[in-house]
Amino acid sequence: MKKCFLPALFIISFVLIFSCMSNRIIRENLQPLKSKREIVLLIFGDSVSGGTGVAGIRDFYGGILKQRISELFERPVSFINSSRADESYLFAPRRIQSDIQSFRPDIVFIMLGLVDAFMPNMPPSAQKKSLDKLYSTLQRNNTFVIVLTTTGLRDFAGTDDPRLITLKEYNQIVRESALYHHFPVVDIFRHMEKYRMLHPEEYRTLFASQFLLSKKGHEFVADFIYQSIEQNFEELPEKSR
Repeated sequence: MKKCFLPALFIISFVLIFSCMSNRIIRENLQPLKSKREIVLLIFGDSVSGGTGVAGIRDFYGGILKQRISELFERPVSFINSSRADESYLFAPRRIQSDIQSFRPDIVFIMLGLVDAFMPNMPPSAQKKSLDKLYSTLQRNNTFVIVLTTTGLRDFAGTDDPRLITLKEYNQIVRESALYHHFPVVDIFRHMEKYRMLHPEEYRTLFASQFLLSKKGHEFVADFIYQSIEQNFEELPEKSR
């Protein structure tokens, strides 16, 4: 009984500490945005985030966030979608200057990992190295990054499905690397997993295919991200708002 209790206690403690740290970092970075005339929001991801050429399409979670964040801050928001189909953490660092820094964004949401998680012959140490390379460069440039864990897949064979186990393990590496680099995380994967366990049939409607989200799925993801922004915005000291 004791052996089972201690790992569970450790996981709960990690989640609570991680959540508190993420919220604190989000609040610290939201505070100066209140005084800006315009906020620049950038999405950096893979096909799940829309791939190339979908900036401005409201049905994607980035477009939904643009509108809602503009309403929250009562400021215009410029939206850039620097996502590319099949992008990965392994190759993303080569695009930092051209597709992130050149736009001078105020908030960058990064959702990558579906490609990386299933790369053959990629041990956890190599996966962590590719994450650290991207995060450390952005950290040096003082970029406000919110890391999003990956979405899941539409269909899993069960809790012992190797693909599910692979995604769980990979997203844990993402969380730990983000924590190390002091980047807050909005845990999309864990949120969707809870939903899948409670509402399996409804969960499947969040997808347009095995990997890609439906319009409903993009709204689901945007709602969860926005909750983290709104919660921390409302907790800002009154004088800073």
